[in-house]
Amino acid sequence: MSQKQDTLRLFIAVPLPSSVKEALQQWVSSHKHQLSFRKWTHPEDYHITLQFLGDTSQEQYEQLCQALASVKLSPFQLQLNELGSFGSKQAPRILWAGLSGDLPALQQLQQQVVANSGFQAEERSYRPHITIARYYEGKQPFQAAALADGLPPLAWQVDQFTIMRTGLGNIPMYTTLKSFKGS
Repeated sequence: MSQKQDTLRLFIAVPLPSSVKEALQQWVSSHKHQLSFRKWTHPEDYHITLQFLGDTSQEQYEQLCQALASVKLSPFQLQLNELGSFGSKQAPRILWAGLSGDLPALQQLQQQVVANSGFQAEERSYRPHITIARYYEGKQPFQAAALADGLPPLAWQVDQFTIMRTGLGNIPMYTTLKSFKGS
């Protein structure tokens, strides 16, 4: 077996409740025809990334599980807030749903996860979001006006985080390997 076959492609995330996934999917269903993105996120794959890990050995995964068990998570509230994009204004790479609510608690959770993970933190600053679509390929420049009737201000309680595995080519693409509950 090659080294690549012996590894798992992992990340750590906050999962979303079904009600939030359904609200996002309803928004997508009613706006998809206006927005020419090549790839739409499967509703079961909606999440908030805390830390991308990449290729991870079984030994690293076991150490990670032990280390993350010490992360303290006091439940907190988040809410769908806004829609936006990353990349150029005319042809964005990512369409995302933004968050409001107890963002300092989310930031603190993310920092604890990074500190305990044993993996290097990303160099860019943490910008929590939920990826909805990727790779705009419309013939006309992207029209942010299509985002004007935004998401419903749906709130939920964050009381866990998870280690997720990426299954490239699978639909849905992500599988939960382990969950860590708050107190």
